[in-house]
Amino acid sequence: MATELIQTADLHFRSYLHTVMPLHESLVAEMCAQPKPPLELATILEDIGQQYMALADRLARALIEKDHLVEEADTDAATESQLDRFVEAVIAKADVVSFRDGTTVTGSEALNAFPFVAGAIRTAVLLARSGKTKSTA
Repeated sequence: MATELIQTADLHFRSYLHTVMPLHESLVAEMCAQPKPPLELATILEDIGQQYMALADRLARALIEKDHLVEEADTDAATESQLDRFVEAVIAKADVVSFRDGTTVTGSEALNAFPFVAGAIRTAVLLARSGKTKSTA
C-alpha cells in the first residue's frame, strides 16, 4: 500500500473521529432526551460499531502477522497525546473565543462546552501536518 494512501486514510479516520463523532454524540444525546428514543437507531449504531470492530480486528491481525502492532500502537499513542496537549495549550491561551451567533467564551470554557472546537483544531493540525493545507505561519 502506498505511503500517500496510508496517510490519506489516517487523516480521514482521525478527522472523522474528531469532527463527525461529536456531532453523532450530540444527535444521540438529543434522541435520548426524547420521550421515546428510537430503538431502530440503537440497533443501527450497534451494527455500525460491530462492522468497525471487525475492520479494526482485521487490521490488528495484519499488524500482528507483520510484527508491527506494538511499535505502531506506541507511536500512535504518543502522537495522540502530543496532539491533545497541543490543542489544550492552544485553547487555554485563547483569551476569548467568539462564535458567529455573538457568543463569547474563554478558551477553557469553549473546550468544555463545545467539544467540536478541540476537534476543529485537531483537524486543522492534522491537515497541516499532512501537507493538505498551506500554513499561514
